[in-house]
Amino acid sequence: MKKLGVIDLQSKNHEESSKAVGAISMGHGIDSVLVHVFAGTPKGHVFQETIDLQSPVNANEFSHLFLSIPIELLNFRMLKFPFSDRTKIRKVLPVELNNLILDGADAVTFDFVVLGTADNTFDVLVAFIRRDILRDILSSLNSLQIEPEIVTSLELQSYVRNGMPELISLLSNAEREHAIDRVKTAQEELVSPTINLRTGEFAFRKNFETLWRTLKVTAVLSIMLALLVNSEIAISTIIAKKESRFIKEEMRKTYVSLFPSDKKIADELYQLKSHVKDIKDRGEALIGVHPLHFLKELSQKQVQNVTFDEMTFNGEVVTVKAEAISMNDIDKAKGVLSALLNNISTSDIKPMADGKLLFTIVGKVRIR
Repeated sequence: MKKLGVIDLQSKNHEESSKAVGAISMGHGIDSVLVHVFAGTPKGHVFQETIDLQSPVNANEFSHLFLSIPIELLNFRMLKFPFSDRTKIRKVLPVELNNLILDGADAVTFDFVVLGTADNTFDVLVAFIRRDILRDILSSLNSLQIEPEIVTSLELQSYVRNGMPELISLLSNAEREHAIDRVKTAQEELVSPTINLRTGEFAFRKNFETLWRTLKVTAVLSIMLALLVNSEIAISTIIAKKESRFIKEEMRKTYVSLFPSDKKIADELYQLKSHVKDIKDRGEALIGVHPLHFLKELSQKQVQNVTFDEMTFNGEVVTVKAEAISMNDIDKAKGVLSALLNNISTSDIKPMADGKLLFTIVGKVRIR
């Protein structure tokens, strides 16, 4: 049976302290660290026990670990927006916070809760914590091989649930003493966290990295199979891992040669698909042509002193715009493309300031 846990940091005073909690030293006024343990069942999360982190905790026994930050370590702002879309709000908030926080938005990590609406505006409660404080806390837990995937606040959930009067008290920096059922609140946070401060540099990447490794191996295997079509070479997982770096480098070189204007390349395969999708979105349907097949064949043919800048597919007609150092190089490029295109013609040969020649080759694709 899988376990779920909420690490509950509790602060009993507001003075900076450094109290040893088990094998870690917690500062920032944190006096105790408890772990509320739940069992995942088909009927929901069932509470099992609350343990002190002074006792040994094996993080591998937990499928999910959340972290609750004391509300004393959080700061809040109430803002109004004419929209409730979370993506739009997250883009605008750094600008708003720069005007409200002494050290600016870069000094904090934040999340927000969209509360209600009135007069065509939406009330948004922004909760934030200094980056250095959160970094200290996460580093202390990481020293025990504990890496929570969500950073929230049990007390904040109660304030949000109780509505605007409680929030006004919270924003006015009144005494933040709030009696809550911490186990029940932790159980609810496991289902739907009020906030998640693990964003930006603190984003939880363990699951993402595992997924990315899986996707990368899958992509490499797919490309290798395409390059080795009709061959009798059996590709094993071990060979794929050994050649993954080489394949990645070749993918980048090919992509750069096809799209030299793209300066920021993160995922060649994804961005290549994005270019094709953009063409389709503009209505330039690629009927009867296999662009990826054509590009793959072209990438296997080396033409020195020639750079292919742009390719346009219109039905079966392919227009290639390129640069060359000399007319002889243009003839070489035409010769290479003649293996892929019929009825080739060369036009628009123009000299450039750096001495190179711009030219255009048009032909009818052979590849099906």
